[in-house]
Amino acid sequence: MSNNPLAGTAIGFGTMSLCIENDRPTEAESIRMIEELIDEAGLNFIDTADAYCLNEKEFGYGDRIVSKFMGRKNVIVATKGGFTRPEGAWKPCGNPAYLRAACEASLKNMGAETIDLYQYHRPDPTVPYADSLGELARLREEGKIKHIGISNASLKQLTLAKEIVDVSSIQNQLSVLGYQAKWDDPIFRFCEANDVAFIAYGPLTGHLTPYMLETLSERFNQAARERSLTPYQLALLGLRGLSPTIIPIPGSTSKQHVLENLSVSKITLAQDVVSEINAMLREDVKKPKAKNLV
Repeated sequence: MSNNPLAGTAIGFGTMSLCIENDRPTEAESIRMIEELIDEAGLNFIDTADAYCLNEKEFGYGDRIVSKFMGRKNVIVATKGGFTRPEGAWKPCGNPAYLRAACEASLKNMGAETIDLYQYHRPDPTVPYADSLGELARLREEGKIKHIGISNASLKQLTLAKEIVDVSSIQNQLSVLGYQAKWDDPIFRFCEANDVAFIAYGPLTGHLTPYMLETLSERFNQAARERSLTPYQLALLGLRGLSPTIIPIPGSTSKQHVLENLSVSKITLAQDVVSEINAMLREDVKKPKAKNLV
């Protein structure tokens, strides 16, 4: 039996853009948009984090905007713990006592008794990785977590985590504008062999920089037009084609953009086309400076 709660999920929605920008939508607007995405597009995977907020005064904002969808049939809601936000900065904290408190705070903010997928947000270099993961294992034993994931982790850390607890997912940044086979392929192969979902955050870097994807490669844009797709849809299809374990979670404050992104879950391209798409991205698209995502 699979331990992967995301089996069969092709694409999800990352809520970071709804939470960390000063010009973000209101809480009510964000909740309404997610509700409409579920109803209109069949969205079945929502990712957030307790640290998705502007500063420590509103810590837990990300958990609160998804609280309405906890326990929703056929919808997986994931959150993360392991960051603090002193004065708006991002500071990892993997202390077991802190992770326990963070998980329990998320449960309260989400109005839930258990969390579908709880992810260790980022390794804390001051705390042994095994100690941090061991606490999440205990929380799962207590029924507060259904499935455990890790984030911003290396293959070595993923391998160690899998020895400690039956890890269901790894969430790393994987961009169509910055994919490097020598680093990512070994993790993909490990995920394929061990029933681990690879959740790709920041997959459409072009949405987050002044260098919009459609301005970077006319050859790529033409390939998208020939298939009646946007460049972003074609890029997501290429990214998904790198491994069957990959689940991109692009985020946006635009409902229309999210609907376009989610629609690719119903599209399948031949592998030779996928290879051609990714070759174009690597050959043609200039790599903008990546935004520091978490």
